[in-house]
Amino acid sequence: MSFICPTSIQSRSLWIGEIENWMDEKYISNNFLHYGYRVKSVKIIRDKNTKTVVGYGFVEFITPQIAKEVLQNLLKRTLSIVRLQKIISCTQ
Repeated sequence: MSFICPTSIQSRSLWIGEIENWMDEKYISNNFLHYGYRVKSVKIIRDKNTKTVVGYGFVEFITPQIAKEVLQNLLKRTLSIVRLQKIISCTQ
């Protein structure tokens, strides 16, 4: 999975990419929980016709500070078997 900085520093949501077809909302949420980050919601974007994962989604955290902390602290970490390929920090 990869992340992109929220459009607003006050945003609680992060864009996540490289989502595989076998991943679901619970799997993604549990991966963040493994590192101590509680997720408010996960939205995986799916094809309207086939309902298959199109490869990206959004993770909403409880506060903007948690979203920013995730960006800063999960750099080069592994979420279960999925290697984080790229994180673009809000500070860049």
